[in-house]
Amino acid sequence: MRPAFFLRHFNDVDHIAPIMWRCLERGDDVHAILLDTNYPAAEDPRLGFLTDYDRFHLEYVDSFLDMEWASQLFALGQPDGHSPANPAVKYLRKGLQKVRIASRLVTPTLAELDPSVCVFEWSSPHRTSHHEFFEAATALDIPTVCVPHGLNIYLNEDITPGRKKAFEQGKQTMTSRNGYDAYVTQSEYDKQQEGSLGVDPNIHYVRGSTRYYPEWQAINEDLYEGYSPPVDDTEKLKIVFMLPHWRYYVDRESTLQLISELADRDWLHLVVKEHTRGDCLPQELDDRLVQQDNTDVIADVSSVSLIKWADTVINFGSSIGIEALLQDVFHVNPSYLHANRTIFDETEAGHQPASNEESMETIEAIHHGELEPVPEANKRELYRTVIYGGKDEHDVPEAYRELIAQFASASY
Repeated sequence: MRPAFFLRHFNDVDHIAPIMWRCLERGDDVHAILLDTNYPAAEDPRLGFLTDYDRFHLEYVDSFLDMEWASQLFALGQPDGHSPANPAVKYLRKGLQKVRIASRLVTPTLAELDPSVCVFEWSSPHRTSHHEFFEAATALDIPTVCVPHGLNIYLNEDITPGRKKAFEQGKQTMTSRNGYDAYVTQSEYDKQQEGSLGVDPNIHYVRGSTRYYPEWQAINEDLYEGYSPPVDDTEKLKIVFMLPHWRYYVDRESTLQLISELADRDWLHLVVKEHTRGDCLPQELDDRLVQQDNTDVIADVSSVSLIKWADTVINFGSSIGIEALLQDVFHVNPSYLHANRTIFDETEAGHQPASNEESMETIEAIHHGELEPVPEANKRELYRTVIYGGKDEHDVPEAYRELIAQFASASY
């Protein structure tokens, strides 16, 4: 099998690398095309790991297309990794896609590669980042499969104001995803939610999470060194606070108050993990934490590295809590800080304080060695639901590969 994977950013690699790894382990000829010419591939340990396989072929899209202007046209972000792409170039590319010039330019190159299947990340097939490649694959009768670039932990459907409005108005906001031959999610509850938004159940498959599949998670963990703070606080309780997206009905005031209270304790070292391209602390609190010896504010350090360093992870809005549990780090889930309900709440896979006061009591109990770990039964229920897609333990990356091969075999 010769699959072609189209990758956009860090999260794509995070959840798709284990699929490529399993394909390589099975002897497939894997091609990975980086759709952002500013993506720092040389600094990505997961891509470095895959490069050791002889059958792994990694190219930037401008090299793949061999067009002089492609390096600018396919720059999804600025080289600093934070700033958005040049708006004028972005609109130009959208215009080329709309009049189908872009797909006509891409089609001969894709035909020359002759992949047995094209694999894209979660999104509409008409997303600017890969629209012309989807159109070219369709024109060439190459099957297309859409796989996760993240993991939905939310059990309620109205997780943001925009999502709530869509459900209230009965909008089918995901019907465009029916353009793929196969669309994959990790859990049954996610399939149900996206089905309500228009994804056709006939192309919708549940296959679990490759990112948190234990065999891959162990490989991935070894690719990262632990974080080393500027000040050596080895005797202090080490805490990582995963900052949420504020728009997900988060109680911003109480969240910031909890962070501030944690920063006041000189017996702990606090690291606040901001989103690389997302939400951050207000400037005043950010300045305070940067100046203190026992606190750090970080965006660009891998969450895996931070968790390897940490004794405790505080998280209520991200699947990264699964990584904390797999690394046997305390997972504190202060679910009172937002109005949504998550799979961590459902399975009780985390300590669940009900207020900032209880959160501080929980942290103090960890500090004094008085808190028991999360029960193994709770963790197993979480893993069964989202890592194994509601099934018993099995080889999840292999399940993805088999699904991809099922569609590839139709034309190869």
